[in-house]
Amino acid sequence: MESKLNERTVNKRMLMWSWRSQVEKSTHADIQMAIAFVKRNLKEVKQNTETSTDQINCLKVAATSLKEELGKEKAVATIRQIEGMASVAAASLEVKQLSLEEYYELSKQAHKAEEQANMRVGIALAQIKAAKESELIEKLE
Repeated sequence: MESKLNERTVNKRMLMWSWRSQVEKSTHADIQMAIAFVKRNLKEVKQNTETSTDQINCLKVAATSLKEELGKEKAVATIRQIEGMASVAAASLEVKQLSLEEYYELSKQAHKAEEQANMRVGIALAQIKAAKESELIEKLE
């Protein structure tokens, strides 16, 4: 009877050891699968981050280009406005006769208007250049 009891104890211990071994193996396998799953998800997140960063950089370049274009359009609009005013002034001058003094005065005014237009264009171009440099600095950071 004692030998049967010992045999049962041994069998029970072997069964427990076998069961623990299987549990450990499945737990280890489960952990391995979970780690693989997390690694895949992390890789996807990294790829999405890189893609988003690339898209943001493209949008920044497009924004810079649009800013430059807008600056040029503003400069052109200013020049056209001044040309329009000069045209009106010229048309009104054609209806009446001018004295030499009036001619010189109008010529001075036209020259000043042209200088102002050139100065505005220069400022607009400087702003465009500054925006480009600022954009480059942001890209480098």
